[in-house]
Amino acid sequence: MCSYELRDDLMEIDPQQLRKKLNHLASKGLRVLAFAFKEHSRETVDDNDLKEMVFLGFQGMIDPPRPEAREAIKKCKSAGIRIIMITGDHAKTAEAIAANLGIPVDKSLTGAEISSMDDDELKRAASRYNVYARVPPEGKYRITRVLQSLGNIVAVTGDGV
Repeated sequence: MCSYELRDDLMEIDPQQLRKKLNHLASKGLRVLAFAFKEHSRETVDDNDLKEMVFLGFQGMIDPPRPEAREAIKKCKSAGIRIIMITGDHAKTAEAIAANLGIPVDKSLTGAEISSMDDDELKRAASRYNVYARVPPEGKYRITRVLQSLGNIVAVTGDGV
């Protein structure tokens, strides 16, 4: 949506550099917002107005897990319960939070990747992945159904439930 960024002066945007900064912030477990602006004089805004914007910067915010979450995960793991985290957060943010909580994660699977899978592909993935990121509500429901179809007893908790 942005063509320029504001530093000391207006300059052409460098998408690769901005993605690098975004991934750096997200890998620290931060939720990241991007800010931009564009001069606008009409009363309404439509999709065409959201082009050629000027990028201002990122803001990283910490939304720490509840203190009792780490202990609850530890107890579940000691009882032989597999913990899976499904979130709407950025993949790097999700991976950092999962690692902080003691949820094993090599790589997360994203909502976009899930939506391109048929149920058989998702069943195979469900046995390998413990962290799912950028997943909309219907994707969370689909993952839950697939896990149940594999014979798992599934309990879902969290503020998004």
